Amino acid sequence: ETASPSFLALHPSGKFLYAVGEIPNGGGVKAFAVDGTSGALTLLNEESSRGAGPTHLAVDASGRALIVANYGSGSVASLPIADDGKLGPVASFFQ
Repeated sequence: ETASPSFLALHPSGKFLYAVGEIPNGGGVKAFAVDGTSGALTLLNEESSRGAGPTHLAVDASGRALIVANYGSGSVASLPIADDGKLGPVASFFQ
């Protein structure tokens, strides 16, 4: 469900999974709900990483923010995580 997934990050609750697609000319981060019984994934939403070649993700300990590193463009962005696991648009961006 994600083109060239290069990194995954699990939410501290274990209910949500985030994945980046390492696409050279841009990229995005997808949020998935994780079924606690089967492990099946359901796509929640996708947001831009605002950079090329996103390759690494980290969810903060509180589970309220996701950090993405864009290898291709040398940038870092943070995206808010809503209570339902969905990602909001980039809240901060550093080149």
